[in-house]
Amino acid sequence: MNTMQAGSEILIRSLLHHHVNTIFGYPGSCVMSILDCLYDYKGHLDHILVRHEQGAIHAAQGYAQASKRVGVAMVTSGPAATNIVTGLADAMADSTPLVVITGQVYSHLLGSDAFQEVDVIGITNSTTKWVCQIRSANEIASAVAHAFYIASSGRSGPVVLDITKDAQVDKAVYSDQKVNYIRSYSPNLYIEPWVNVDALFSSQKDKNKVDHIIDILQNIEEDLILVLDIEHQVELVSSQQKVIKSTNFKTKGFGLPAAIGAKYASPNQTVCLVVGVEEFQATIQELGIIIQASIDIKIFLVNNCEQTPFEVLHPDFLQIAHAYNIEAKTVFDSGNLLEEIHKVVNTKETYLLEIK
Repeated sequence: MNTMQAGSEILIRSLLHHHVNTIFGYPGSCVMSILDCLYDYKGHLDHILVRHEQGAIHAAQGYAQASKRVGVAMVTSGPAATNIVTGLADAMADSTPLVVITGQVYSHLLGSDAFQEVDVIGITNSTTKWVCQIRSANEIASAVAHAFYIASSGRSGPVVLDITKDAQVDKAVYSDQKVNYIRSYSPNLYIEPWVNVDALFSSQKDKNKVDHIIDILQNIEEDLILVLDIEHQVELVSSQQKVIKSTNFKTKGFGLPAAIGAKYASPNQTVCLVVGVEEFQATIQELGIIIQASIDIKIFLVNNCEQTPFEVLHPDFLQIAHAYNIEAKTVFDSGNLLEEIHKVVNTKETYLLEIK
């Protein structure tokens, strides 16, 4: 006998059917029924609470790039949905496969300027491979199957599923669904890689401290994941290491949440973030995940503000790190940088090394 289930449970079961075990998200009224349902699936499908919706989508990007699987993020309606648009554009530019779930108001309120109601379809259409608004519980399983196929096939990219409240709470019969062909969709199975030459090669003049830091990290441990979020263009040597960065969109603030996502994807690998001070401050609130989940990320904060043409005052980053219960230190002498980086990489917890 087929049992009727709420749309929220159908969504969770559909995600599990596609081997999802981690969702990065931020709560809100239009996804509350999904979060309530998630509580019953602890240990099977974990929700990682970010501190801002931008953090959710960049963490999903880091997870996808580290695991070579589809990253999943979930946010509520209105301003939460609009806060993910930069991440969608970034993922589209870098061909990162994502399925992003946005909550939406009840179907009968669409287009009425209801509280936190916004046209997600219109806003995200140009920054995704596919966007679908789901207004009925019996559409959810099929939409999820289509979303994962489209996100991961051909040139990978982000997909948005905008699910109304009534679709989440109404009931339907669930059945496992997989999609490996869509008549109106023909993925290009071979994509000529687009190479940003400026991002790969810097001037061959004296290497600055950013190049020096990356040189050390690329030679220090083969199984290391390197996350970059710096203005400076760097030269990357051929390596077996995974390198995660915002290549084409160069989104400031990508690095910290992406490093967190990478750590959830590869918990047994060392994750090192090389980040500039402006980029670090763009999503600095995501340090909250580190203190709450006790995850281990090595942060190399390059304080190169003297290279900027503007006078910018920055906070005491060591005090900020200590407020988040993170060990931190500042180094000034590049002569002992190799030794300091080795110490940081070999610590057992998150560490912030500010390099001036």
